[in-house]
Amino acid sequence: MKTYGYIIVAIVVIFAIGYGVGRYATPPRVQEKIVEKEVEHKVEVVHTVTVVQDHADGTKTTTTTTDDNTNVQSTTDTSTSVTVTNNKDWKVDIGEGYDLTRSNRVYMFSVDRRVLGAVSVGVWGVSNGTGGVSLGYSF
Repeated sequence: MKTYGYIIVAIVVIFAIGYGVGRYATPPRVQEKIVEKEVEHKVEVVHTVTVVQDHADGTKTTTTTTDDNTNVQSTTDTSTSVTVTNNKDWKVDIGEGYDLTRSNRVYMFSVDRRVLGAVSVGVWGVSNGTGGVSLGYSF
């Protein structure tokens, strides 16, 4: 039974390391969006002239002239937007707390650096003289 526990822990650790390496190895997220819109305006003007002529012999001549003046105007509008998302590599924290054993205030300062994907290392210190290093995982 104890062996199965070690195997499960090893699988979880391997998964976490693989996830962190995969996240670190992927390029930053880049989203590029190109929108092209073409607008066409068509203005059509039809001008018709009908001329009726009466002749002296009593005949009528009808002449119809159609003038088709079509104006087509097209406009192309292109807009491009690029979004780049990068993870921040540094994190700085400051804080204030209360030491319950000595009944006084303490102040905390820490600096973390992302080193591999979601894994970060850091140092921290407290105003009462304690300090240390930290290992973190972001999700």
